[in-house]
Amino acid sequence: MRVLRLRAGHGPVTRAAAALVCVTVAQLGGLSGVARAQGSAAADAVGFGPVTAPSATDATPSGRGGSGDAGDAEVGDADVSGTDGADVVGFGDAVGFGAVDAHGEVTATGGDDAEGVGSNRHALSLRGTLATELALRPPPAGRGVLAKARAWTTLTLRYQRGLFRAQVGGHAAYDLAYLDNEPAVDRDAYERLVRIDESYLALSGAHAELATGALVHAMGTADLLGVVDVVAPRDLREPGLTDPAATRLPTFSSRLSLFFGPHRLEVGVLHEAHYGLRPAPLGEFSPVRDLLLNAPGVAGTELHVLLATRDLRYQDDVRGVSRRAQQPFARARFELGPVSAEVIYARLRDRLGLLRFPEMEALANPRVDLPLAHPFYDQLGVAAQGAVGAWVLSFEALAEVGKPIAVADPSVPAPVVLAERRDLFGAVLGLRYEGLPGVVLSAEHRRATYAPNDRAESNGDALRPLLPFTLSATALRYQHRLARDRVELELALVVFGDRGEGGLLGRAFVSYRPT
Repeated sequence: MRVLRLRAGHGPVTRAAAALVCVTVAQLGGLSGVARAQGSAAADAVGFGPVTAPSATDATPSGRGGSGDAGDAEVGDADVSGTDGADVVGFGDAVGFGAVDAHGEVTATGGDDAEGVGSNRHALSLRGTLATELALRPPPAGRGVLAKARAWTTLTLRYQRGLFRAQVGGHAAYDLAYLDNEPAVDRDAYERLVRIDESYLALSGAHAELATGALVHAMGTADLLGVVDVVAPRDLREPGLTDPAATRLPTFSSRLSLFFGPHRLEVGVLHEAHYGLRPAPLGEFSPVRDLLLNAPGVAGTELHVLLATRDLRYQDDVRGVSRRAQQPFARARFELGPVSAEVIYARLRDRLGLLRFPEMEALANPRVDLPLAHPFYDQLGVAAQGAVGAWVLSFEALAEVGKPIAVADPSVPAPVVLAERRDLFGAVLGLRYEGLPGVVLSAEHRRATYAPNDRAESNGDALRPLLPFTLSATALRYQHRLARDRVELELALVVFGDRGEGGLLGRAFVSYRPT
């Protein structure tokens, strides 16, 4: 399979002006056992995901349709197709809501879909993927024309017998574009990557399932601008140029799922403080680059020069598995006729973190650690979607209670970053039309606002947030499958701000599948 992509962006949201990406992917099927429980499309499938169209023989293990062989649909391997991945679980998660889980296997739902659970069926399979990606920067590139020459591979070993399932997966990538023509700080972030993919042990019964390991948790209904998909850490190294569903990362966690007919209740704990894969603080896609170099008291000073010439690295206050890293979450999912709804609660450490500027003495060293604090705060969200004829309406809302916000007083000449806790409310409204053969048209709009804050009001709003958490966004997407689903075309545009003052991002994607 060969995939050709053209992506473009403009404005401060993304620094990449455009990229031309060619992808070649080979799916490797290795050892395969017998009698793996497979199914057809999940009961709650609505539309299709953003990946390569499936062949006529492919099962569809996706909450939104997805694509690919039922045995290949890995949540942890969301990029397995080389096409930015699919939301292979849609409104579900690593195990999936509905009859078919993210691995193409029947999950227990308390109904007829659980047929075969607990039987003597078993399977052992080994599957892998090899892929290459090539990206070119448009002129004037400034940092070299070659932006990406990445080769990556995934390998997944899966075993199932009766109630028991086990999986071990890995992902490795190497990018030749970062050998000698990129800053060292970017080479460390992009040149090579070896990480674990979704790996777990699970016990599934007719009314319950218990899973532990490196799990991926997917939530919500929105495609591009979701606000409730907060549990899984993300690969944020190329924000906006990768479909959000492909950026979820596995994290060491445990989850108990209880099934009540078509309804489902989940409780879980993240055992690991994992903040995702991030660009370097001064990297091309860093969200804090402008903050570091242009904050009050930095721009136009000697401190600006020192920061711009140092190797800056994040230093997280809590990381890895520890007692302080435990983060609980819960979700209830309801099927109410044509409407699906879920309620989500999570108490997580702030993934972005509160940045503290280094002392002047530390800037004498070529490498400087930037302390990042990740305090806890609570998040409560709701999501729903329903279909009326060819129209699908979706909604998400999230309340972030006591969210830590970095603020600064512009009257202070020194670069002093303060921290406040604010209540932040965000919502996304989406509309999708599926009435044309092979075509899906979708639109989403996201807004956010702070709750009234006495301290901010008493200071005359002098303490201003340093990052635009309340910036609105609008997304439009056109998807078209043709030639018996062998060709897929996708066009997407995201505008940040009501008038585009936050920038815009455009993405074009074309794929062809010969068989």
